[in-house]
Parts: sequence; C-alpha cells; structure tokens
Amino acid sequence: VTTQSTGESLCNVDMGAQDDTGGTNTSTTFLNIGLSIGVLLRTVMDGVTGELSDTRTRYLGTRAVKLFRIPVQGFDAVLAISSRSWLSYFYQSRFHLSPLSYDTLEYACGFSSEQCSQGIVAISSNTLRILALEKLGAIFNQVA
Repeated sequence: VTTQSTGESLCNVDMGAQDDTGGTNTSTTFLNIGLSIGVLLRTVMDGVTGELSDTRTRYLGTRAVKLFRIPVQGFDAVLAISSRSWLSYFYQSRFHLSPLSYDTLEYACGFSSEQCSQGIVAISSNTLRILALEKLGAIFNQVA
C-alpha cells in the first residue's frame, strides 16, 4: 500500500461470513487506514505473515478519516468518521460500507446498557449522542 497522503487513523478488525445460525464460518483480517485527505483504505492482512493485499479505496468526505471499532449485532464493525460518517460491516455474507444519515460526528465508541444492548456513544457539536443501529442492510437515518 503506497499513498501520498498522511495516515490519520488505523483500525485492525476481523470480519467474516456468517452461517444461517449467525455463527462465523470464515474470518478475514482487514487493516483499515483513514487518510488525512478523506479517503479510507481497506486492505486484507495475512494473519501469519502480515502481508497486505487486495486494497480497496473509498472517498468518504472532506475531512481526515477517524476510525473506531464498534460491535454491531455481536460482530466487529468499523465506524469511519469524516465530513460524513460511514459504517463498514459484514452482513448476509457481504461486505457493506453504508453512510449514516446523521449529524457530523467527531468521536465515537461502542456502548451497552440495559436500554441499548449495542449502541454507539458519540460526540457531535459538543453534544453527547447515543445511537442505536437497528436494521443492518438498511439506510441508517437520524430519527428525532
């Protein structure tokens, strides 16, 4: 992986295909790299040799990309924050990178409570926000 831009954030995550019972059949380690120019690089990382391959590039927005590992329905996902937020996850044996239709976020972390078993706590415009992602595979829209 070569780039002319500065790295802003790294997130190493195992994602895999699921069987009908929700268990994981296979797992692939991805190295996600957020760049200062608003680009996300996702590359496959060999767990034994550390060799990088199959790099995918996606422009996410005008700000540097910050990456956060969060749990989504029992599996690891990556929240990528730029001028717009995106969720990277595996669902129904497919890789998804979906935009979040929500206020601009600055920082985020996985969150769990009795009322929200798997959510995200985030900062947006000096305000603490709690988000719940309810339906994977659907467009994530802000609900007032």
